[in-house]
Amino acid sequence: MPAGFEAFGPQGQLEVSVTSRMTRLLGRVTSAQNGSSQEPALAQGQPFYFPVLDQNGLMYPREFGQVTFSGTTMSWGFNSDFYFGTY
Repeated sequence: MPAGFEAFGPQGQLEVSVTSRMTRLLGRVTSAQNGSSQEPALAQGQPFYFPVLDQNGLMYPREFGQVTFSGTTMSWGFNSDFYFGTY
C-alpha cells in the first residue's frame, strides 16, 4: 500500500499529491534603485516573482525593473516592487 499525502476535490478527482509542485512565498522587495540579495531558500525550488500593482490595479512594464535569479542571488532593477518565492 503506497503512503503519502493526497487531497481530492468534491468530485473525487486528485487535486494534490506528494509529487505536486506547490508554491512557497519567500518575501517582498520594494526598492527605488538597483539591488541584489542572497536568499538561501531560493535553492529549494524554481524561483519566480510577480509585480505588485499600483493603487489603480495597474502595472506599467516600462516602469518596472527587471528581476533575475542566479543560484541563490536575486537581482532587480530600478523602481521594483514585487513578491518572490519558489515552486
